[in-house]
Amino acid sequence: MGIQTVHKQQYWLVAIVAAFVGATLTWEHLNGGVISHYLLHNPNYPSISNYWGMLVLPTLAWVAAHRVIKRMKLEDEENKNVAVAIPKHVKMGFAIMFCVTALQSIAWVLGHQDITMYLALGMLVAGLFVPIYRSECILAHVLASSVIFGAVIPLLGMLIMASISAVSNLVIKPVIVKLSTRLRTVKAIQ
Repeated sequence: MGIQTVHKQQYWLVAIVAAFVGATLTWEHLNGGVISHYLLHNPNYPSISNYWGMLVLPTLAWVAAHRVIKRMKLEDEENKNVAVAIPKHVKMGFAIMFCVTALQSIAWVLGHQDITMYLALGMLVAGLFVPIYRSECILAHVLASSVIFGAVIPLLGMLIMASISAVSNLVIKPVIVKLSTRLRTVKAIQ
């Protein structure tokens, strides 16, 4: 598949996500009204309508697809028609995050909030070692939890976890690697 095909996939992804959000909102509207969610699940805080998902999710899908395309290293103009594919690690990151978040949402619906909390904590700990700050992981998390929690609140939570993951993977991990390399060099000299 060429770069044009990858760009078409970007538009298809946005269209599919928009259709998913539209179907979810239609279902909610026909079954008692569109749901609003409270920050921190507390009615004293402002509520956020699921209608925001119609703006947040397609935008997030477009940004995620755009960033994945950028990461595919297609900067060379000569290689426009060379066969390219979405990397497996991108697909795996999306699929794993989607499955974990879907389990989290199912646990919440079934009344097992403790499992939901442990899965969120597990994602945060995994984010210290695995780059969950990537856009495909953020999209998967928000998409999988949007039916139960709306789009905005999971996005806010995921942005916090993604920031911690980014600091861990892009700042702390390179410093540790550099220090351990220097330490090995010093030991080798002695």
